[in-house]
Amino acid sequence: MKKIIKFISGKLFITCILILMQIIAYFMMFYHISRYSPYIYGFITFLSLFFAFRTATGDLQSDFKAIWIFFLISVPIFSWIIYIIIRKKKISSRNKKFSEQINKNIIIPKDVSLLNHVNDESIRKQINYIVSTTEHSVYNETITRFFPTGESFFKSLESSLEKAEKFIFLEYFIINKGNVWDRIYNILKTKAENGVEIRILYDDIGTVNLLPYGFRKNLEKHGIKSARFNPLAPYPDISINCRDHRKIAVIDGKYAYTGGINLSDEYSNEKERFGVWKDYGILIEGKAVKEMTAMFLKMWDYNIGKIEKNPNKYFNDYVSENNGVVIPFGADPSKTENTVKNAYFNMISSARKYVYITTPYLIPDSEIVSALKLASKSGIDVRIIVPHIPDKWYVDAVTKANYDSLIKSGIRIYEYKYGFIHAKSVISDDKSAIIGTANFDYRSFYYLFENLVFLYGTNSVNEIKSDFLKTMSESIEISKKDIENRSYIKKAYYSFMKFFSIFM
Repeated sequence: MKKIIKFISGKLFITCILILMQIIAYFMMFYHISRYSPYIYGFITFLSLFFAFRTATGDLQSDFKAIWIFFLISVPIFSWIIYIIIRKKKISSRNKKFSEQINKNIIIPKDVSLLNHVNDESIRKQINYIVSTTEHSVYNETITRFFPTGESFFKSLESSLEKAEKFIFLEYFIINKGNVWDRIYNILKTKAENGVEIRILYDDIGTVNLLPYGFRKNLEKHGIKSARFNPLAPYPDISINCRDHRKIAVIDGKYAYTGGINLSDEYSNEKERFGVWKDYGILIEGKAVKEMTAMFLKMWDYNIGKIEKNPNKYFNDYVSENNGVVIPFGADPSKTENTVKNAYFNMISSARKYVYITTPYLIPDSEIVSALKLASKSGIDVRIIVPHIPDKWYVDAVTKANYDSLIKSGIRIYEYKYGFIHAKSVISDDKSAIIGTANFDYRSFYYLFENLVFLYGTNSVNEIKSDFLKTMSESIEISKKDIENRSYIKKAYYSFMKFFSIFM
């Protein structure tokens, strides 16, 4: 009962109710007017057809066009609002100009000379793609350390935070009160007292109803700066769908952490939510840390509306030993380039022996599905691990709806039987891997700010593969027979839920 009362009195619930009331009011107003005015009815019909035409001729994936057209024509007004919110990717001209100023202010010169030392043609193409379509560069003299669990990740992160002497930058989708945050917060307070500059950036929807009242004021009391990404507004906001899904920790420009792990107890299994929580993290140490620092600074400046006076002081020329090629890179939904999807696509289509994928949500668009099927039918060993215990029933239904066609194409799908796997990774041919924050779903491909790390020839690649195989042995393989034995009701349910995959 206490949880229910807490939920209905929380910011998210109240905001959603206010937005819903406004949408219903708009709908009723237009509906009432249209009953008495054929002109209004005609106007509504015209707008429905206009939005449908834009969808049919736009750059939206073909498998989603029919769904959108159906909603836009059959449920006018309400669907228009949802369409504008869901499809909103571009930022305003004013914000775009400011963003360009930030990018000009925070510049790391690109160095592509390492490409001359990469003999593999498919790897060169992937590196070229990432470097040419983003502001990021390619690095050596960088070591990486892979963490197969949240427990090992937090142990290392807390140790690095303890070593901080100059600055700590934290950017997370979720920060939740509990043991993990308490330990990190105590370190941050001590460091702030000792003169270490600390900045924390978090997504407002990701943390809604999770943080205690006065969270930011308490941070400021200890000299810790903070900012919220895209604060939740009590009205229909066309930018609400764009969220900061990144997980970044940068310490002194020497160490940078990322992966699927947020600052919350379930990620270290100190609190059980969906059985065992399985996740991946990675530490970068050396030259490539500069890219993670730049990513944070750009997002921070954009959120607070100020240009960094001297960003170069945060870039450390710290050089580590040489261990392969490392490219930290980000994805920006305001841009037309679908960096996440295309980087994954390149990994799948260029594989020669195998491609192994871990993802909590398997909701790929038609292009990724085609790439997966083609790879499998061409003799490539394609395996995917997803959760057995889901965190969202509706996403799980759409994930399972995709099993049928993938398995029939020879792709092997496993469900991590002990709980929920939140790790996001792609490994191929014992050579390369991508690890980071992006899921195999429509939202990560098109609407979320993400950050990833491309690895080639590093020790971490083999470590990720080894853990994948270990996790696979702890998973249940889904067979053709399992799909065929589904009841007609379950098959119909999964197919129906897949209809709404564009919203997930």
